[in-house]
Amino acid sequence: MQSSSFCSPSDFYNYLNGILMLLIIVGGMLTVARFSFAGLRYMISDNPGTQAKARSQIWACVWGLVLLISSMLILNTINPQIVSGNLSSLYSLASLVQGSNVSGCPSGSGGYYQVAPNAGQ
Repeated sequence: MQSSSFCSPSDFYNYLNGILMLLIIVGGMLTVARFSFAGLRYMISDNPGTQAKARSQIWACVWGLVLLISSMLILNTINPQIVSGNLSSLYSLASLVQGSNVSGCPSGSGGYYQVAPNAGQ
C-alpha cells in the first residue's frame, strides 16, 4: 500500500482545514438531529420522567451548539484564515521550520509531511 504524502505545507493545511470543517458540519448536524429527536420525545411522552430526560437532552444540545459556535469564534479570533478556509499564508511560517526532505516527495517540493498508513509493517 502506498503512503499519501503532503509535499507542501499548503497541501497539509488544506487537509487540516477540510477535516476541521467536516467535524464542525457533522457536529452541527448531529446536534440538530439529537435536538429534534429529544423535542419529539418530549412532545409525545406522557410520562414526566421521560419528559424530564428529553428536556435534559434538549439543554445538552443547546450547550453543545453554544460550545460549537464558541469554538468557531475562538478560532476566528486566533486566526480568521482558519475558519475561512485559506491557510496558504501559513506557508511562510512552515518554510521557517522546514526540516529535512521526506522520502517520497520530489526534491525541491519541500518534503514537509508524510502519512504512512502501515508504518510499522
